[in-house]
Amino acid sequence: MGEIKRVICDCGFKKQRLYTWFGFHSDSENPKAVVVCRDCWKVGTSGYLKSAPTCAHCGSTNVDLAALPPGPERDEVLKRGSDRLVDYRGYLTCPRCKKRTLEVLHTGDWD
Repeated sequence: MGEIKRVICDCGFKKQRLYTWFGFHSDSENPKAVVVCRDCWKVGTSGYLKSAPTCAHCGSTNVDLAALPPGPERDEVLKRGSDRLVDYRGYLTCPRCKKRTLEVLHTGDWD
């Protein structure tokens, strides 16, 4: 089952309805997580197990990946040497204010 996330920052930046993990009709072997692109500063989602996470807007792999709980999937990303994996309870860099204050929140589930 997938999770619906939203991101908010103290500066007022927010984005709603980010569909993470996977549903019945998506690739269960490449679940999605929230990413912030460090090149174009767009917020979106990207698969992270089959290949390096990428920005859906510009295609860059220079992204911060958020909200992976402890477990085998997180271990696999860390094994590949990703220095962009944000702590499960951590914050992402906000595209507007460029501070590490962008919080990822769970708002619902999807199939």
